[in-house]
Amino acid sequence: MSIRRVVRFLIELIMLTLLSGLLSRAQEVKGEVKKVEVAGDEVTLVYDLRGVADDDYVIHVLLVPSRRPGAVRELTAVRGDVGRGKFAGTGRTIVWIMSEFPDIEEGESYAFRISVDRPGIPWYYWAGGGAALAGGAAAILLKGNGGGASPVPNPASNPLPPGR
Repeated sequence: MSIRRVVRFLIELIMLTLLSGLLSRAQEVKGEVKKVEVAGDEVTLVYDLRGVADDDYVIHVLLVPSRRPGAVRELTAVRGDVGRGKFAGTGRTIVWIMSEFPDIEEGESYAFRISVDRPGIPWYYWAGGGAALAGGAAAILLKGNGGGASPVPNPASNPLPPGR
């Protein structure tokens, strides 16, 4: 087998491994807040999560002030369809206790954002595994290519560089 064919095979193997890892994460998953109801100190969020029904998702809720969009805060005093679980579908609910943030300004507008993560093997593990597999295959193929001992350099055939 020629070196060119081995290198081409290894490049194709690496690309296939990278693409399979990236495509498995590329399915569109989106959480969208549909309704917000306030009753005393409790805020009920109703959201839809577009995704695969049998997949696990990690759901976080973020509070975004309209006048300060860079001051995003993650809500922790929550219960309901939040955290890790199978939450794909419509009409999912989360209840948040507003007293978690006593510094919320009266009269300021806030938006709620649903953050969705998919637990699993990150794409860079797929990439690293593909690179390790390709490197191992290259080492095996290239090592078995000569069959004999590598030549030892001879000082007469490889003279030293001239002195300065």
